[in-house]
Amino acid sequence: MKPEFLVYLKRYFSNYVRSFRTSDNDYNHNINLKESHTRNVCHICLEIGDSLSVSPNDQRILETAALLHDIGRFEQYRRYHSFLDVKTENHALLGLEIISDLNLLQPLNSSEQTLITTAVRQHNLAALPVNMTPKQQLCSQVLRDADKLDIWRVVTEYYHRNNDRRNGVLELGLPDTPKVSEEVIQELVRQEIVRIEHIRTLNDFKLLQLSWVFDINYRRSFQILQDRSFAAKIRAVLPNIRAVEKAYRSVNAYLNEKV
Repeated sequence: MKPEFLVYLKRYFSNYVRSFRTSDNDYNHNINLKESHTRNVCHICLEIGDSLSVSPNDQRILETAALLHDIGRFEQYRRYHSFLDVKTENHALLGLEIISDLNLLQPLNSSEQTLITTAVRQHNLAALPVNMTPKQQLCSQVLRDADKLDIWRVVTEYYHRNNDRRNGVLELGLPDTPKVSEEVIQELVRQEIVRIEHIRTLNDFKLLQLSWVFDINYRRSFQILQDRSFAAKIRAVLPNIRAVEKAYRSVNAYLNEKV
């Protein structure tokens, strides 16, 4: 991949996002959140890639996958005013349609295109398939780590905001009650990813976000997670009850093993 292609693609992406903005500031706020998220995921991918000493060309592939991983989010939000895939459509697959329709990867060779589209397709799966090449696995895992790390930034900044302004899009429209679901607690205690079908309250959703620690792949990713205290920041906005503390201890024990 030529470096100038990535320069061009970044400029194209900025213009593409600009086309979704309207005169509605609340609407634009969520478009801006996704644009900022995308750029941060690009930076984190490069940081993880650097820690793994990947080649300059592979770094450009990682950054391109990061730049395009959520391109479907903008059209998803325009159509549905929601980022909830289960009630709208899979934003990764929608993104692949957009990438194909716009011929965004046409200048790249077939191997580079496959690496990028595979990473985009798989960045939001519950788990990665096993039938990947080592390079496909690396690209997908780095992107998934970077994506989670910046989502943690977004949600912890939101949970600890200094105002009462609510964002139903980030909260998935879930009821903000003190309750937590027993299935969610047990999955965390077993050090498993919480299943989306068990989510009934906003607290359940916060616990699901905690459970992402069990799907982090690289040492540098764990270091960023610990350095920015994301798990602790989520714990701070959960109820002070025994079940939550038990779940959090399970998360902490796992993190301590990995860092």
